[in-house]
Amino acid sequence: MHHKTDPQCLDWRIESPYWTSKSSEYPESTTVYAHLLPNESHNFMAIIVCFQRPWRMNIQFSVKNTTSGFIWSSCGPDIFIYGSLMVIVPKSIFSVTDDDHRIELTNTDHSVEIVGIHLLRTREQK
Repeated sequence: MHHKTDPQCLDWRIESPYWTSKSSEYPESTTVYAHLLPNESHNFMAIIVCFQRPWRMNIQFSVKNTTSGFIWSSCGPDIFIYGSLMVIVPKSIFSVTDDDHRIELTNTDHSVEIVGIHLLRTREQK
């Protein structure tokens, strides 16, 4: 783990006005953006998305690759989580390149809040 001032730390920003919102009234949908540094697309391995809901939730999520149209999803009627959930989405789901290095996450369930995202990457320079 690196401090934000460390040059090894990823410089990505959140562009959603709802990112820090703690309101009990959630927006219809929330979109969060992460921007990779130049050449970071080579080292990007996955993204961890952290969700929170004030009561028990059924696990249902999906991620779509807009380039290929491939949809990766998971759901289970018998799998319930209380409070928080972390989902790891592999790089193969995203179409991240040096020219197109923005990652967009949209949450359409107004009762579930995106509370954090973290980019996993290798330390090797390619």
